Amino acid sequence: MYFQRFFEPKLASASYLVGCQKCGEAIVIDANRDIDQHVDAAAAVGLTIAYTTETHIHADFVSGTRALAARTGAQVLLPLADGDRIMLGNVRLDVMHTPGHTPEHVIFILTDIATTFRPWGALTGDFLFVGDVGRPDPPRPEHGSCLHLSDD
Repeated sequence: MYFQRFFEPKLASASYLVGCQKCGEAIVIDANRDIDQHVDAAAAVGLTIAYTTETHIHADFVSGTRALAARTGAQVLLPLADGDRIMLGNVRLDVMHTPGHTPEHVIFILTDIATTFRPWGALTGDFLFVGDVGRPDPPRPEHGSCLHLSDD
């Protein structure tokens, strides 16, 4: 399994390149606008970006998912539901629906099945942090939601 984290300090946002060196495919999760870093990193280790996806709709920055898909031909995997599974050779990503930060938020449970069937880690987007949790961004009526927030 190949794993690389990219961090944008100005936005405090992370994105990830996960791949299987055996099959040569990779996925980018939460791509930021600087898609060159993802494309260059994948090429440097001989991976083809086959998929791109998001943990949630990002209100605080513009995602690079569409631009990355257009440039690389990667398939955009949206929307995803609890229990969905993405396989990249020996790398398995299990989708867990975790509403809270946003209603559609998902976490990717990452397992390198070539070495173990126990999860290696979890890519949590803006939901879980070491020692903290992400603030909730509930939908608002002006965004077409049926949820009404009241002062009562």
